Amino acid sequence: MRRSPFQLIAVAALAVALLTLRDSDTFLRPDFWAEDGRAFFGGWNALGWASLLEPKAGYLHLMPRTVAAVAGLLPLGLVPAPIHYGSWKQGIRDGSYRYPPDKTVPVPRR
Repeated sequence: MRRSPFQLIAVAALAVALLTLRDSDTFLRPDFWAEDGRAFFGGWNALGWASLLEPKAGYLHLMPRTVAAVAGLLPLGLVPAPIHYGSWKQGIRDGSYRYPPDKTVPVPRR
């Protein structure tokens, strides 16, 4: 079964709407979560641009560290928002590579 881009956009919009209904503070007042604050933004504060090449748990997290570096140039009160929305963009991008429109999503059998 081939899915159209319209279907994917509709599902993504529905997911965002449901998440907003569940917890609107996530979108209205974003904050640091997990390693976003300590590892990525903290690394930016401590190391500056060198933090882009700093591995975490053996992995080079280039995208979140780049977003943290760009966000670090903003006033401190605005820093969590780009990091928060950047992680959403990364998750959507990763999901679209894993399940492109021309493939079916695997459904476990019971």
